[in-house]
Amino acid sequence: MTAETHPVLVVNNAEDEVHDFVRPIQDLLAAAQVSCQVISYKQLTRTIVLRYRAVILSASPLGNDIVEHHQVYYRWLLTHWGPVLGICAGHQIIGRLFGGELRRSVESEVGLSTVRVLCPDPLLKGLAREFTVLQHHNDSVTCPSEFVVLASSARCENQIMRHRARPIYSTQFHAERSGVEIITNFLSLALLHMEFCW
Repeated sequence: MTAETHPVLVVNNAEDEVHDFVRPIQDLLAAAQVSCQVISYKQLTRTIVLRYRAVILSASPLGNDIVEHHQVYYRWLLTHWGPVLGICAGHQIIGRLFGGELRRSVESEVGLSTVRVLCPDPLLKGLAREFTVLQHHNDSVTCPSEFVVLASSARCENQIMRHRARPIYSTQFHAERSGVEIITNFLSLALLHMEFCW
């Protein structure tokens, strides 16, 4: 299937039988009348990624080595200029890949928490300066030098980050279940990016 059929690629960072983190993304895209294709992180190649207008990297169940284990599948991100949104584990994978430090059980959050916007950005359009999100993470990641932190919480410094030059974003909290405006805004940014590029 081509990008014309499915403009958005959703990457499942969980194991094949676990769809809890991609189904809400599929539902949000369907509500926005945007088609997507879901593949496993194990199927990722640069060739596949380049077929799509945008890529969303899902969360994953809690685990000790997911971020390090998944790095090999995401090397294409280092030179990718297309729109990407990482969520929770996707956020940590992006951060680590670009040189951020993975923090183990230092900034853990479970349940609802308040996130505060530090830097205005089109990704945050329609959101209040402070908003409530759903958290479920033991690990977190520091912000790499190529990125800027857009929002923080009282416990976790890097809740949302953006690459300084490319349309690569990520959220530590579960944007697929809370702060869903972020996914809608990301889709708008992705379409704008593609119009500009083409």
